Amino acid sequence: MYLIRYAGTNLKTAHHALAFMPTFWRASELGLRTCLVCSHPPKEDRWLEPFREVNTKIVYLPRPSGNIDLGCAYRCYKLCRELRAHVFHCDNMHTSPLMGAAAAGVPVRVWTKHSMQPSFEAGRKQTLRDKIAVSVRMSCHLATRVLCVSSAVRDELVSLGMPANRVQVFRNALNQFDIRMYPREAARAAWGFKPDDLVISALGRPVPVKGWDLLIEAFAAGAMHVPNTKLLLVGDVSSPSEKPDFDRLAARMEELGIRDRVLAAGYQTDLGNAWGATDIFVMPSRSEGDSNALLQAIHTGQPCVATRVGSAADLIRDGENGLLVPREDVPALTAGLRRLVDDPDLRERFRTINKGAKHAPSVEEHADLLVDIYASLLREQTGIKASRDRTGPMAI
Repeated sequence: MYLIRYAGTNLKTAHHALAFMPTFWRASELGLRTCLVCSHPPKEDRWLEPFREVNTKIVYLPRPSGNIDLGCAYRCYKLCRELRAHVFHCDNMHTSPLMGAAAAGVPVRVWTKHSMQPSFEAGRKQTLRDKIAVSVRMSCHLATRVLCVSSAVRDELVSLGMPANRVQVFRNALNQFDIRMYPREAARAAWGFKPDDLVISALGRPVPVKGWDLLIEAFAAGAMHVPNTKLLLVGDVSSPSEKPDFDRLAARMEELGIRDRVLAAGYQTDLGNAWGATDIFVMPSRSEGDSNALLQAIHTGQPCVATRVGSAADLIRDGENGLLVPREDVPALTAGLRRLVDDPDLRERFRTINKGAKHAPSVEEHADLLVDIYASLLREQTGIKASRDRTGPMAI
């Protein structure tokens, strides 16, 4: 029996590759052989070594061209038939792969939905096409189970008429590598900040959905009255897909007279200095599924102000461990930011409550839970009873 994990994209970093491994280890204990589907080989072959250790089959298939790609569906069908797959699991590229898996008779088909619908993300009124949502409806029909990364994503699917008993919340894992936090003094020195600077941070990208444009306006209006406030933006700003958006943001910073207060640090493989240097974390997104950045910020004890999107309302109790504001509401974001800038006692209270709080499973716990879902669905769909002794292999 095979588990096919359809990543669709390529493995971008060693860290990205390792994120799959706990699930593959647990699946092998369940008695499943494993196959990872990517679009093309990784930049470095050594990233595949952990997969080879558990005899994972690596397959490269072209990404689907559009929501419904019959060629992609056929390639997935052939692979599922060849391997006699029992479990097929995909993420954002879903309809065509699920079509192939269903046609091949794979009994357990899982789709993890990471984001809200495009109309919500763009903040526009739903069109008839949005309401029909052909691709989403097809994927929900084809999937044995849809895993949603937050209650907001689940509720949106249910509002479209998807059966609630086939849709469940399954949160992202909290990777310990992402929540390293280096000592404050050294972390600030690494960015060139002074010890008494008040550092406001955001992690993301300059694209509109991440709301950096809103944060820049709120920072100019709500933090500039304190002379030593600085804004730290962590995320890619120089790649061809990101630079045009950031150039527009940079021009707006110049207009507002805040350019010398903003550090765009670019993409960081290690966030330890970012978390160590931060006094206030802001998530200004127009839309999220389950924000890893917000999850990491809370776990590292950051006082947070976030827009009420995705998992934010699951993670933050407004006024108790952070502040929630409506999305795309610059005055509200400004007021929330100003409140934290002006109230060090409130920041300290939030920091104390948040530090080390357990809001998500570890990578290993996430893998255990996911494999338990596979086992449960195998039992429901095929009658195969799979169980794993936590101290030894699972028996089928």
